[in-house]
Amino acid sequence: MKNKKIKNIKRSLNHYFKKPSFIGLLFVLFFCAQYYYVNNYQREEFKNSEVRIIDGDSLALGQLRIRLQGIDAPELKQECINIKSKKSYMCGEVAKNYLIKLIAQQPIKCTNEGLDRYKRQLAYCYVRNINLNREMVRSGNAVAYSKYDKSFLKEEKEAKLNKIGIWGSRFNYPDKWRNVRKNKTY
Repeated sequence: MKNKKIKNIKRSLNHYFKKPSFIGLLFVLFFCAQYYYVNNYQREEFKNSEVRIIDGDSLALGQLRIRLQGIDAPELKQECINIKSKKSYMCGEVAKNYLIKLIAQQPIKCTNEGLDRYKRQLAYCYVRNINLNREMVRSGNAVAYSKYDKSFLKEEKEAKLNKIGIWGSRFNYPDKWRNVRKNKTY
């Protein structure tokens, strides 16, 4: 009885897999093409000289929104307090302006590291041979976002030790600042 069931199953499978159908072939070709497209797209580099800086860790190349991989800059409305002068300043605006100065309307080249949860392109971006992600952390205008990428911990440690940029201030880490703002009720 058991052998008869196995033979029937084999016969059924042979019926479906003996002669592949046209629709089945199209289905396989579609998934192969999609796999090829996605894998090549992930390796694509984006180049553009018309860049719009959104904030200290985000920019736009035309319609493409890019988030600098491995860093987190203060938000535009975020304030920091300078340790020496005790004065408050908009450290998010300072970070954005520093990124604008770094790029200075020069051609920019960005890698494609996939998408974040907001459908922004994650990338390491370069102007000439300058890694913008690394420079933002090195200059104290962003923290290393070690939750996702540990590439810039050395630069962060150095900036922190020398009290460069936000490290010469009292500030909340950008992700903590966002969480407080998100949970605030008015």
